[in-house]
Amino acid sequence: MTRSVVSKAEGEALLKELRKAAITGTLASPEPPTATTEMTVAEAVEAHRQAVLAAGGSAKTVEVYATACRAFERHGIAHGRVADLTAESVERYLRWRRDHAWRTEQRVGGKRVSVAVKNAQTSASTLARERALLRAALGRLVRLGALAENVVARVPKPRPPKGTRIVLTKDEIARLLAACGPQLFYLVLMAVHCGGRRGELLRLTWGDVTLDGDTPRLALLRPKVGTFSYVPLHPVVVAKLRELREKRAAESGGEIAPTESLLVSRYGRPWKDFRGAWNAALRRAGLAGRRGVTFHSLRHSFATHYLGHGGTVPDLMALLGHSQMATTQIYARMVDARMKAGVEALRFGNG
Repeated sequence: MTRSVVSKAEGEALLKELRKAAITGTLASPEPPTATTEMTVAEAVEAHRQAVLAAGGSAKTVEVYATACRAFERHGIAHGRVADLTAESVERYLRWRRDHAWRTEQRVGGKRVSVAVKNAQTSASTLARERALLRAALGRLVRLGALAENVVARVPKPRPPKGTRIVLTKDEIARLLAACGPQLFYLVLMAVHCGGRRGELLRLTWGDVTLDGDTPRLALLRPKVGTFSYVPLHPVVVAKLRELREKRAAESGGEIAPTESLLVSRYGRPWKDFRGAWNAALRRAGLAGRRGVTFHSLRHSFATHYLGHGGTVPDLMALLGHSQMATTQIYARMVDARMKAGVEALRFGNG
């Protein structure tokens, strides 16, 4: 399958369209429907992995697949035929996986090994990723006509236990920004002013940012719902990104390509893991002792402060890329509870 373009702008638009399709799983496969129900789960996952690589999938995605495949092998689900897979068997696997956790350790000589963790449970996010991988692998077979139904679609998505959403105060956010290293600073700045999820921000390119003109804005791809959100940029963010653009252009000796990553590590490459820099910034900001603070807390903080300063729930829904109003209403209830507590805390004599 080929497709021609007649301009650079059209080519960039096509590239963005293909990236979105690859992430959301709607990219049409050029392969003939040669897959069969005789394939094992391991073979189906590997075929899906190859299709993702062919579509330009990231190395990080492939690494996640490798971790999941090791768990499939340990359990034995990997060796069963996809034709024999049922929603019940997938649920049994997820229950087993919940109680079997491993961590990766780097030994002398650089060898990485997987070590079982006693009395530990696998996180809901890991379970959800492995379910998503099985669903995507079977979904590909359905699209190719080799499978009548994707049984994994009937398995509920594992969800973490509900906990308190941590919201940082303005003072805490200011301290955190001041404590960030020069590269992490831009990632945190974007998170607290745009409310983007970690993955949405890390995949940003300079082509996704409009800094000039009357309406500076950011185009955020929302893989969870398969849409783009256009988020207005705060003047502080615009000024900082313009400085960053000038600095990058000076370092490269020319203009920055629209496909170049916006947020990079100190090595000049897209972030793979910023936990070390993040934890160091929390310590310097005096937030390391505050339980439950994660990078996602910045999204909660953006949403809560936005509503607290007069923003509307429908507008926030669009900014956060939520597909359901009920999800956004959670932040409205948080603001209402905070206002109620503030009113009840007022004390004027014995009245």
